[in-house]
Amino acid sequence: MFGPTCLLMYYVQGMWDKFRTSPLRQALERVWPPIGVGLMLSGPFVIRAVRLQEPERHLLRRHRHSHRVGRLVAFTACTCF
Repeated sequence: MFGPTCLLMYYVQGMWDKFRTSPLRQALERVWPPIGVGLMLSGPFVIRAVRLQEPERHLLRRHRHSHRVGRLVAFTACTCF
């Protein structure tokens, strides 16, 4: 199950090391962290929007402390980058 992904990442890592001084690599390394944080922060909003559109079909139950998970993800993302 994880074999193809591991092989792909091994190949990509080898290629990534070859282009250490490339301007494209440096630009991508500056751009990826904000994109990752944006995707992590937008996830709860998308889930909430789907739940509001189709309340009878959602599989996630509403919990009293669910807002804490979003805050934890946001805090983790901000402190990592």
